[in-house]
Amino acid sequence: MAEELRELQQALKSARHDTKEEYIEYARKRARLLELRAAELKARAPTLPAAHRGTVDQALQEIDAKHREVIGALNELGKDTKQPWSSARGEIDRKLSELEQRVDAAGGAAKATPPAR
Repeated sequence: MAEELRELQQALKSARHDTKEEYIEYARKRARLLELRAAELKARAPTLPAAHRGTVDQALQEIDAKHREVIGALNELGKDTKQPWSSARGEIDRKLSELEQRVDAAGGAAKATPPAR
């Protein structure tokens, strides 16, 4: 998983997203990177004290739901839709940013909590 994380981070740095196809590929890689970061949090969750685990578990459920929203929006964008490209792209960017914020917040909460003993 760590290797895939590094590869995705490198790919995102150099990714072009000028065309619809390039953007879809870029957004899918970004969503996958966030999915992997969430998986790391999920793996760490059982080591947290029970008092803090509920907060992290709730955050992980919200992250999963937001990730499904992003993937659904990307699948729709891949189809011929009546929604203008610029508004669809803006919507997906917003959803990806929200997802990233949730992953960052959950990661911060998990790191701030000492492991259960």
